[in-house]
Amino acid sequence: MEEGQLEAWGLLLGFVSSMSVAAACKLRIPDILARSVARDGLTLQELATTIVSDYAATHKDTNNGNVVNADVNKDFLHRLMRFLCRKGVFTLVHEVPEAEPRYALNRVSRWLLVPSTTTTTTTTTMSCRSPPTLGPMSFLYASESCLSSWCHMADSILDSEGGSAFQRAHDGATLYEVLSRTDDPFSSRMASTFADALAAETDIAISVFLEHYVEAGGGFGGAASLVDVGGSTGKAAALIASRCAPGLRVMNFDLPHVIKQAPLYEGSLSLNS
Repeated sequence: MEEGQLEAWGLLLGFVSSMSVAAACKLRIPDILARSVARDGLTLQELATTIVSDYAATHKDTNNGNVVNADVNKDFLHRLMRFLCRKGVFTLVHEVPEAEPRYALNRVSRWLLVPSTTTTTTTTTMSCRSPPTLGPMSFLYASESCLSSWCHMADSILDSEGGSAFQRAHDGATLYEVLSRTDDPFSSRMASTFADALAAETDIAISVFLEHYVEAGGGFGGAASLVDVGGSTGKAAALIASRCAPGLRVMNFDLPHVIKQAPLYEGSLSLNS
């Protein structure tokens, strides 16, 4: 292979890794392995069986309430797991040469868990302190809305008057215009995916901020109130409210359609639009 060819192939096929990770997250494979009582992981059959049972528990026919059946293609699942193991996302465990291989969670896949409660659940009070994860980000980056925008990158460079790549992929609408269309099913799904991804990113960033600025540096000392302007569904504000002095009034301020889908957090947090 000539010099540089291998790197070029890696760039051309880079999407395979991100889409495979998104598929594993959608199937909740990291979560299944995380809650498995078997410390040495699960076999392919055990993994397939759990995927089916989890799917049946969370998916119902909206017309009659019946469970939607799922049938796992074990050949495709095996190909997915083999690829992700080679990429270091999961660990392939061989106890003895003749035994069936098992798949286990590792330091990479521990970052790909998907929280069971999303921003679409507004009637349940939820804790703002959840383990940091990048799982919801995989859904955003693998979404039709995101991928379609990348297909218009060259066009947006060649024609500065036609708008951004995102606008070209969405009939001239900006990201926030699309997210505000609450009566459109596509936009509603995208808004939920976007909010969940932001909340996951906030978990990681705000924990560092709180540790070094608030807890170690004494930040917000003497302040009576704090407003997070453009704070999405309130994850950052809720984390600050839970870790700061009880007397600090924390408010999250965003557009009405954003606040409408925000969950109810434990503690003293005001949601305003």
